[in-house]
Amino acid sequence: MSINSLKCDRPSRQPIILLRKRKAESDIEISSQSDMSSPERSEGSVLLSSCESSPYEETDSGDEQESADYPLIPSTFSEFRGLAGRMKPFSLTCRRKSPLPEVSWAEQTDLWQSLVIKDTIYRKDPKILLNHPEIEPNMRTIVLDWLTEVCQVYKLHRETYYLAQDYIDRFLMLKSNLPKSCLQLLGVTALFVAAKMEEIYPPRLDQYSFVTDNACSDSDILAQE
Repeated sequence: MSINSLKCDRPSRQPIILLRKRKAESDIEISSQSDMSSPERSEGSVLLSSCESSPYEETDSGDEQESADYPLIPSTFSEFRGLAGRMKPFSLTCRRKSPLPEVSWAEQTDLWQSLVIKDTIYRKDPKILLNHPEIEPNMRTIVLDWLTEVCQVYKLHRETYYLAQDYIDRFLMLKSNLPKSCLQLLGVTALFVAAKMEEIYPPRLDQYSFVTDNACSDSDILAQE
């Protein structure tokens, strides 16, 4: 191939390169224009999306879902039992503020709520004496009055007396057909256990048998405990 032929071929190739450069430049301009216009479109899309979804629609959908999951008025007893089983623990919360002092080993509100829940679980039955035909209501009253006198004699705390009363009622709830002769033994044993839990210096065992006029011996109190 001669040099003249090469020189003649160069002008024919030069327009193709120029066309490619112009096409590349035009593509760059188009992409830059699209990039400049994209933020406006994105902002418009954000505004439209925020306008389309309102908070009222979200709350309405949530209420409808909760109402569908938890029907307010059960039609049958089985539905009522199912509704009661799905009750949340916050339904047992107490409206009263926590009277407990600040402690370092637990949260004050959590401790108070746990005590409120336990109070509902271990609620006493007002008909506990029906399981004990020999015991009349006035007999329980006499035993509790006698325990107050014992607490005054030995200068026991108020919490000790109420804890002993709780022990008596819980024992009567669990047992049945308790003889009336064992009621005083039950009372003095409950006070004996409560004093060991609450008092720094609880009375001795022989002091409890002394206040019963030796009707309850030391061995009887220990066996009942």
